[in-house]
Amino acid sequence: MSTLTEENTNTEDFEQPSIFSTRESQVRSYSRGWPAVFDRAEGSWLIDREGRRYLDFFAGAGALNYGHNHPKLKQALVDYITEGHITHSLDMSTVAKGEFLQTFEDKVLRPRGLDYKVQFPGPTGTNTVEAALKLARKVKGRESIINFTNAFHGMTLGALSVTGNSMKRGGAGIPLVHATPMPFDNYFDGVAPDFQWFEAVLADSGSGLNKPAGVIVETVQGEGGVNVARPEWLRALADLCERHDMLLIVDDVQMGCGRTGPFFSFEEAGITPDIVTLSKSIGGYGLPMALTLMKPELDVWGPGEHNGTFRGNNPAFVTAKHAIDEFWSDDTLEKETLRKGAHIEQRFDQLCAEFPEQLSHRGRGMVQGLVFADADKAGEVRRRVRAGPARGDLRPVRRGGQAAPAAHHQRFRSRSRPGHPGHRHPKGSRSMIVRTTAEITGTDRDVAAGHWRSKRIVLGGDRVGFSFHETTIEAGSVNEFHYANHVEAVWLVEGEGTLLDRETGIEYPLAPGTMYLLDGNERHTVTTKTQMRMLCVFNPPVVGTEVHDENGVYPLVAVD
Repeated sequence: MSTLTEENTNTEDFEQPSIFSTRESQVRSYSRGWPAVFDRAEGSWLIDREGRRYLDFFAGAGALNYGHNHPKLKQALVDYITEGHITHSLDMSTVAKGEFLQTFEDKVLRPRGLDYKVQFPGPTGTNTVEAALKLARKVKGRESIINFTNAFHGMTLGALSVTGNSMKRGGAGIPLVHATPMPFDNYFDGVAPDFQWFEAVLADSGSGLNKPAGVIVETVQGEGGVNVARPEWLRALADLCERHDMLLIVDDVQMGCGRTGPFFSFEEAGITPDIVTLSKSIGGYGLPMALTLMKPELDVWGPGEHNGTFRGNNPAFVTAKHAIDEFWSDDTLEKETLRKGAHIEQRFDQLCAEFPEQLSHRGRGMVQGLVFADADKAGEVRRRVRAGPARGDLRPVRRGGQAAPAAHHQRFRSRSRPGHPGHRHPKGSRSMIVRTTAEITGTDRDVAAGHWRSKRIVLGGDRVGFSFHETTIEAGSVNEFHYANHVEAVWLVEGEGTLLDRETGIEYPLAPGTMYLLDGNERHTVTTKTQMRMLCVFNPPVVGTEVHDENGVYPLVAVD
């Protein structure tokens, strides 16, 4: 397990003089807390220049829902480039753009009964938000936009004007005007009726509120702290917008592309926004790309009235098209994301039951967060983990005396086998990142049976409520596994083969760098094509005792 072990390097060590600290701007952020220089990536893994591997719960801030270098997307991209196809095209018609638009219509819009025109703004999330705000104002002939408390919509001036974070707003250097914040769902903890203030100021000509052109909302606020809007709240907001002649803009930059389960995060509410913004994982591979979707009657742009030099990023069109083909040709990914989200919620329920006065949780799909009643406790957890033998990277942030560690960064698999959104990005006002780049200490126990061997690694001593096993399976072998009396097992697979669920009879492909959640008491048959190496993480049982063998704790039973 040397590839998962690192020296006790802290942030200050990494920030010693280097080309990054001496030449790159002080504005750099994430690199200050991650003591590594990354070089390669595959699936759910980042690999630094020394060859150390890191399980990536960050996932490109939500731009890598399908993982790093997905083999099918990578091959499509390589083929496109090596065959000499066009890369930069502004808004000219290209084969790649046409194929993407057709696929998007056939597999995303039409199955959901949606009729949207598609605009390609500049290739980032803030670009599509700027286009949406400009379009709403142009259509309605009004300046004012309504946003919500703790919202985040981007870092350019228009997007910042509808963002709540005071630190980010302060970077603008000028007044941010023509936007009015309203309370997000449950902002007053249920004390005030939904939209009471909003309705009052809209109806009162003496309120001083300029009639808005539109309302921009996130169905789940990621940056703002995993704040979840209820479906009924979203439906009421849509109704309010219709009654008061305001356009409804849903910012799905971070929550779209399956982060909450469905392709669009608003599908659960049964609403049809007037304008939708998409970016991040729409490109499929992490390449810059953004879309602004609008109802056809709202497409009142004049030619070139809103443009961007890099709106025609054809390699991104290629990977976007193949990502939709791979992951959205059926509903497998959506169902599995919801199932895994429910699994996380169940585990959070157990944790919160142990500390009912200190912890609660919230989320949707694979966007989940723990809420600390006392924000200082989150900071204390962070300090203890950094100081201890199992040092990770916990990033606590606060709002209103609370903080939440978000536990939603896992990645998508192909549609033939469910995976985990890498998602949606636990940064901002109520989130915490936990990376498994910890130093591993303890006792190794080696066991061999049949064609496989495994080594037990104790993380931080036996007091920790889970254990790691590194398992290697020979090529060309058939192995039966039973997870005895354990809540879950997470496999991080390298190599190729298949996994047969013996209960359902469904066979799934195993691919390099993929994460799998397997529940306790499940039985599987693993057939290897090449040698496979896996990191198995075992949680203790909810009831009963663990199954031991002569070598100690060992929850696998293997039959050749």
